[in-house]
Amino acid sequence: MELSPVVLPFACLPNVEYMSWMIHSAGLNIEVHETFPRQTCRNRYAILTAEGPFMLTIPVKRPGGNHTPFKEVLLDDPAKWVNNHWRQLNLHTTNHPFFSITGMFLRRYSVSRLTPCLSLTFNF
Repeated sequence: MELSPVVLPFACLPNVEYMSWMIHSAGLNIEVHETFPRQTCRNRYAILTAEGPFMLTIPVKRPGGNHTPFKEVLLDDPAKWVNNHWRQLNLHTTNHPFFSITGMFLRRYSVSRLTPCLSLTFNF
């Protein structure tokens, strides 16, 4: 079977299906010129907990309203959500295998100022 290139939307912390598309493609393009749709993988992700999936959302500011191009979307108040996400990840995944490795990776990531949402991809 011949691999073909794939175009995927931006995802802040992609799920397994998204990662599978990335791995099993001949080339990868991340779409950044579309307008920012709400309630999608672009600023939401789920972690598996004992009670089931737990959704986490990265708050964003859209300077142009509903028609803001994705590359112009800004992260909103990073100090609050980064700490909240770390607390939830730490609480629900500390006992998971490999948390010592992935936890250090995720903890290193921090945002010190209002930055374009697109920078999340390239800071990882």
